[in-house]
Amino acid sequence: MPIKVLATFNKVKEISEDVAFIGSVLEGSKILEVSGDVIKRRLPVPTENTIDSRSLFVSGFPKARAEFKYLKLFFEKFGKVLSIRIKKRSNFEPNPHCFVEFENIESLNNVQTTPLKWDQFTLKVLPKEEYIQNVRAMITSNLVIKVDNIISDTLDWRKIKTLFNQFGSNYTDVKSGIAYIQFNKLSGAQKALTQLKESQLQVDGTTLTGNILTGHEEINYWLYKSSHPPIQGKINKCKRLKKPNEDSSYETLLTKAQAELQKTDPELKLNINYTNTNPNPNNS
Repeated sequence: MPIKVLATFNKVKEISEDVAFIGSVLEGSKILEVSGDVIKRRLPVPTENTIDSRSLFVSGFPKARAEFKYLKLFFEKFGKVLSIRIKKRSNFEPNPHCFVEFENIESLNNVQTTPLKWDQFTLKVLPKEEYIQNVRAMITSNLVIKVDNIISDTLDWRKIKTLFNQFGSNYTDVKSGIAYIQFNKLSGAQKALTQLKESQLQVDGTTLTGNILTGHEEINYWLYKSSHPPIQGKINKCKRLKKPNEDSSYETLLTKAQAELQKTDPELKLNINYTNTNPNPNNS
């Protein structure tokens, strides 16, 4: 990788954007080798991916400390921290969580054998591999199709939603040229997939292509869904459709939105605390 490319990384820019300076610092690295204006690894990339086995799922820490610098300082007492990926949740699930990757499994074990408290908060920790297994146990596989050739400025997402409704889809999310279609039943997802493979599904002259989500991509989808509940869209809809004399308080709209969601999914559980959930308290 050219050093000038590395110099554009946000974390590097916080220290310096001077390419010559960055190169001189990297010359002392045991991992990277500097050759002219290019850097490369001294050792080949490991063929076995051990990141998950060295990573920890952590939740319950103070929202005000959901930043890399605070989390790194807290966990470095157990061993060298290689990376921290923070997942900040929506206004309706304000508690963030993160994945902490340690240099070795011993450091991860040090955390697990220590009761963790941060001020008055008790942290929940779980090996990432176990966390992923728990997520797998909560989902029904093969219910989500990823359509990967959406041209966002020409295709109307509502037409895509209508197209897949015939197969029993209950959720459609279109962003960045990709549509995620979630189905009520496996049979519906399979019928839609068959027609996709046979190039039978079109929107505005575009033949859609896609596949069933599997593996980590499927897990990441459900993690995203759990962090971004669809209730905000229902709240906005209730606000648009309310009659002039109806109560427009946030709590009332929230209650209506929850009822609307549970019409399509009677077993839906929305653990929402009405206190301090309004992202715009002055705009009720």
